[in-house]
Amino acid sequence: MSDEMHFVPSSYMNYYIINHKKARIGLGSSGRPERTWADLEPFVAGKPLYNEHTGGAESVLVKQIVSRYGMPDKIDAMVLPGTSGANAVAIHALAPPGSTVAVEAPIYDPVYFMILAAERTVVRLDRLPQASFVPCLCAVESLLAAGNVRALFLTNHHNPSGTFLDGDFFVKLHKLLVKYDCLGIVDEVYLEFHPEWRKNTVLNFGDRYVVTASVTKVFGLGNLRVGWIAGKPDLVEKCRQMWYLMAVHNSTPSMMIASHLWDHLDSLVEEDRLSVARNKEITIEWAAKTGLEFFAPDLAPIGLIKLPKGVSDLEFARRALDDKGLFLAPGCFFGLPGTLRLGFFKGEGELREGLDTIAKLL
Repeated sequence: MSDEMHFVPSSYMNYYIINHKKARIGLGSSGRPERTWADLEPFVAGKPLYNEHTGGAESVLVKQIVSRYGMPDKIDAMVLPGTSGANAVAIHALAPPGSTVAVEAPIYDPVYFMILAAERTVVRLDRLPQASFVPCLCAVESLLAAGNVRALFLTNHHNPSGTFLDGDFFVKLHKLLVKYDCLGIVDEVYLEFHPEWRKNTVLNFGDRYVVTASVTKVFGLGNLRVGWIAGKPDLVEKCRQMWYLMAVHNSTPSMMIASHLWDHLDSLVEEDRLSVARNKEITIEWAAKTGLEFFAPDLAPIGLIKLPKGVSDLEFARRALDDKGLFLAPGCFFGLPGTLRLGFFKGEGELREGLDTIAKLL
């Protein structure tokens, strides 16, 4: 029996887990900072956090998820442990063994390595900087026409660039999915930073889409590990049956806390959107002063900066952490060497200190 792994681990996740806890300043994390129990307690005080009936907490939360999308007669949903858990179940359930999955590039690398570990073939769909990270529909059709592509994976907003794809793009893409008998799996974990996210979820643009999301990036509730898949009922049912082979149920206390918070999610994120917009402008001004190219996002709290020619993003990030206690996300982990993904959902003071530290190290 070999001790060697039969799959390739995520380079980025291992880098993150080892290094982020060492940091004094963090511009590598991509979502809202985690809320504290003191933040949550007013919403859950005196309310039950356990349900002894199997599936009871989940059934309530599923109804809330479906209702939040505003299309209760069209979609179903299921609860899973975070968006990453939802992505893994969706790939295993909806892309048949031996099939090919078209995957955006650059990409958040745990998704890429998870698909390889599922023993699906991966083909790359480029999202090029010179095209503002918007996929070319002609390139999509070329991949689908080549045959055996049964699922297409995208993020919206895009991780790592923060680019937003609109309804017009997804309507045109859906026509290709129908033409070539393919499904679209769209990770929308950042979408609710968009104030009109309900109008812009891909669930409005065709029944060959399923979405994955969670309360992590937008709401700062990652430690609840509450994510979901939503989409056409028969597609969600395939995913549910796959989940039954893995774990069946999720944490009841986590689901009940999320359920108690559910009606307050819109108010929680409203003020945060203002902070993200302010920090984006701070970063744009900083990049202009330092002469660095900044691929500014649309509404998500992540974006890319291009380092000067010859500067290794990985070595620069290591030096920033070792010398200044600044955690950064090297672009090489996403397929964009020579860049850094900045997460700027921070307090203004922390953000400015982190940006100034980058400038001084350069």
